[in-house]
Amino acid sequence: KRSHSTKKKMKKLISILIFFSLSSYSDAVQEVNTVLKKDLSYQQFTTINDEKKISTGVIKKSDGETIIEVISPYKEKYVINKDKIIVYDFEFNNTSEIEISNIDNLVLDIILYGIDNSKVNIDLIDDKTFKLSLIDHNDIEFKNINPESFSVTFDDNMNIQNYIIFKLIKS
Repeated sequence: KRSHSTKKKMKKLISILIFFSLSSYSDAVQEVNTVLKKDLSYQQFTTINDEKKISTGVIKKSDGETIIEVISPYKEKYVINKDKIIVYDFEFNNTSEIEISNIDNLVLDIILYGIDNSKVNIDLIDDKTFKLSLIDHNDIEFKNINPESFSVTFDDNMNIQNYIIFKLIKS
């Protein structure tokens, strides 16, 4: 009789832990998606052959477009809609267009549309950290998640280490 009661308690405890785990996972992903819908500033730190580089800019969303402005070290602007990306390179006074259908970039997809739970495997590390485990891409880790900011760590398709901090732009 006692072991039956212990088994019930264990099942109940496991159910509660699973519920809180799923709730934390859902909250962290939802919090990132909520932040991504707003205007953001960012700092990107890359490491190439032990050389660290910093890039800063803003991401603005309006009327079906996302505008990514690189402020430093180079002046660039990317105007992104559902069909194409228009690239403005102010250093070289150059403009070009890229068809969205020609791009396979998960980080860009996340910035534009948020995290789609049905397209990625999400591993919860703690209530403020999770990792997207991907088949065709390197893993992406989301850290320090809160209602106003979060950071992302990943190696890109050229195995360059990236660390990006996203923060809400206060109006």
